[in-house]
Amino acid sequence: MIKRIFVRAILGVVMTAVLALAGGCTQSNKVNVGDERNGQEVTIKQDQLLTVKLESNPTTGYGWEIAACDEAVLQAQGEAVYEQASQGQNLVGGGGWQTFQFKPVKAGETPLKLVYRRAWEKDVEPIKDYEVLVNVQ
Repeated sequence: MIKRIFVRAILGVVMTAVLALAGGCTQSNKVNVGDERNGQEVTIKQDQLLTVKLESNPTTGYGWEIAACDEAVLQAQGEAVYEQASQGQNLVGGGGWQTFQFKPVKAGETPLKLVYRRAWEKDVEPIKDYEVLVNVQ
C-alpha cells in the first residue's frame, strides 16, 4: 500500500515536471517590435501576431498610420490602440503609445511602413516613419 502511494506520488511529480517543461517550450503567439527594430527585418510564423508599439501624442494632432503593407501577406487587425503613458493622471498634452496588430495571411515577405503625421495634412511629408521588412514563414 505504501509502495503504491509512493509510486503515484513520484508519477505525479514527474508528470508535473513534464507538463511544466512542455509549457515552457511553446512559442509565444505574439512578436512584439518597436522603435528599436526600425529599418530591420522581422521574421514571424503564420500562427503568430505581429505587434508594433510606437510612441505617439495625439494631442498634437499627430498619429501613426499604415503607409505600405502587402495585405496578401500581412493584414492589420483593426485600428491602432492608444495607451496613455501616465495612466490615471490624465495629463493634458501627455503622450503615450499606439499599438498595431498584424496577422499573417500566407508565407511571404512584405515591407511594413508606418508614418507619423496629421491625418488631414495629406500633401505634407510625415515627421517620422517606421519600416520593417516582415518575413512570414
